[in-house]
Formats: sequence, structure tokens, C-alpha cells
Amino acid sequence: MKNDLVFYSCFLYYTSTNMNNQKSALVTLIIWTDGSCLKNPGPGGWAFILEDDKLEYEISCCSDGTTTNNEMELTAIVRSLEFLYSEKLLKKSVGKIIVMSDSNYSVRGINEWIDKWMAKPADRPNWSLWKELYKLKTTINKLVPLEFKWVKAHSTNPMNNRVDKLAHARASELKHNSN
Repeated sequence: MKNDLVFYSCFLYYTSTNMNNQKSALVTLIIWTDGSCLKNPGPGGWAFILEDDKLEYEISCCSDGTTTNNEMELTAIVRSLEFLYSEKLLKKSVGKIIVMSDSNYSVRGINEWIDKWMAKPADRPNWSLWKELYKLKTTINKLVPLEFKWVKAHSTNPMNNRVDKLAHARASELKHNSN
């Protein structure tokens, strides 16, 4: 996959506000991520929704060509953490970040395998994404605790279902634009 991605939609809106002037408790940022690939390999899309008690960011994008589902799942996580870091959303009021993904490959990779992989680098599928993810995880963890959790796909979780629809829509958009 090339690194130059085209953003087809990006939304920022307020979901609630804290109107009192008291210092609020530390907030937890939750990032819902998902990747989609219509054929494996094939046209792909990824999305994330970042939410706290005041803001919600919804970003989705398509790949620039043929990709895999695992690549899109990892890309969603990497791009969400890049966005979080680049937009300087890691303020003193952030107590913890939780990244939710329905990809066992991604969650187990970052929680169980990545440290071993980095100690003995090898040519692995999606290696450039794994290296980016490791660097982001290490950098952000120095500022705020960062957790990665698995959520069951296509189930009753409304946020996971929502981010799934966003990622699938971007992959479908790419497929329709290439016909």
C-alpha cells in the first residue's frame, strides 16, 4: 500500500459540553477502529471514532489500491494514534486511552507479540505498519497509559458497528470509483 491516502470524509462535532467551571476529573479517550476489505486482497477502507466526554472525531478513508483486511485494521489503529498525537489531544486532562478493535490479529499483535518482534526484526506481513504502531505506542505510553482491547465484530456493540459501517463504506467507495 502506498503512503499517500486520500481522505474522503472527516467529521468533527461536539457530543456534549462541560458547562461548569470546576476542574473535571481525568477523562478516558476511547478510540474505536476498524478496517474493511471487500475481497482479500481487494479495495479497502479504514475508520476510527475517537470520543471523550466532550468531543467526538469521526474519520474514515480508503486505501489507494489493493490491500488486505489485516492491513486496513492496522492502518485504522496507526492513523488514529497519529491523529491523536498530531492534533495534540493528549492534554493533562487525559487519564487513559483505550483503543478498541475487532481484530484479534491487531490486538494480540500489539499486546503480546510486538516486543518480541522488535527484539528480533524480520520480514513480516505489514511490518512497516507494525513498526509505526510500536513507535506510536511507545511515545504515547510515555505521556498517557494506552490500552488495546478486543471487541467482538458484528455484534451488539453500537460503536463497533458504526465504525465498521464507516470502513466498509470507504472500501465500497473505492470499488465503485474504480469501475
